Amino acid sequence: LIIETIFINNSNSMLLTMLMLSTLFTFTYTFRLMSICNSMSPQTYQPLFIFHHSKPMEYSSILSSILSISFGSMLQWMFFNYEDIIIIPQNLKLSILYLIPLSMFMKITIYKKSKYLKSPFLFKMWFLDLIIKKMYKNPMKLSFNFNMNMEKGWMEMYSLTLNKFLMKKMFLLNNNLITPMHTSITIISSLIIMYMIL
Repeated sequence: LIIETIFINNSNSMLLTMLMLSTLFTFTYTFRLMSICNSMSPQTYQPLFIFHHSKPMEYSSILSSILSISFGSMLQWMFFNYEDIIIIPQNLKLSILYLIPLSMFMKITIYKKSKYLKSPFLFKMWFLDLIIKKMYKNPMKLSFNFNMNMEKGWMEMYSLTLNKFLMKKMFLLNNNLITPMHTSITIISSLIIMYMIL
């Protein structure tokens, strides 16, 4: 809903807010994941909460995890097992994968006059997920960016794509919007993420 509102209303302030949120939750989610991977082996790893068990959820982590997944990690949790922050049954994952392109098709049919749909962001991210999943099965095909942390499993990459996309949208909407401050924030964010990865 937030993403739709941003692109349908073409609101620069909301775009900037989304960009900052994405960067913030990239830090949160990446740091959390790296901490888990560094301190626990796959055999002892326990997810934060599990949908198909009756185990009580850790309420202190729910909000940050949901926000991280929504703004940062997007859909990659569908494709992994022990690294998952949330464990969901495989059939439910497949259902979600089926519903995403279907919902995009319905959006295009219903809102075909909307400028937002000329660049269906969610569908692009879904397609990117499939590509990365295919690459992940054959590490020899991975580029340096995706390969530098393979020993720890997968690494958060989607927020970087989201940030780049939002920056591009902001630039197209208003060429004067990208100030040195915004550029500095993006550069610093990227450097911090790279430091955390390495």
